[in-house]
Amino acid sequence: INVTEIQDDEVVVENTTLSVDAFIRTQLDEEAYHGSLQIGDTITALGYGTIIHVGKGASKKYKVGSKVTGALGAQRYSTVKANQTFPFITFPFMKPNSGLGLMGLTSGLTAYTGIFYVASKSPRKGDTVVV
Repeated sequence: INVTEIQDDEVVVENTTLSVDAFIRTQLDEEAYHGSLQIGDTITALGYGTIIHVGKGASKKYKVGSKVTGALGAQRYSTVKANQTFPFITFPFMKPNSGLGLMGLTSGLTAYTGIFYVASKSPRKGDTVVV
C-alpha cells in the first residue's frame, strides 16, 4: 500500500481476524443484494485489526495503533473510509474473535438483541427459542 495515495478520510488497517459470513457468497452473484463484485475486486469481509496509517481528516477519530472493526477487505491490509469503521469492543469473559461469530453483527449479536431487548419476555430455562 502506497500511503501517499491514502485519502484524508481513510485509514489503513492491518487485519487481524476476518469473518466468513454468508453475505460473502452473495457478493459473487451478478445482482447481489449487498453489491456484486467484478473479477479482480477485493472481497469484503467483516473483521477487526489495528490501524497502521491515518489520513489527515481521520486523525480526529483514530490514532495509529487503534483497534477497529468493520467491513474490511479479505486481505492482510485494508484501506477503508474511517467512518466505515468502529472502535473494537471486547466482550467480558469472551475471546476477541467472539465479536465476529458468537456476538457478531450478522449472527449472535442480532439474536441476543432480539431475545433480550425486543422480545416481550426473555426466555427461561427449558424454553426452546428459534432465531
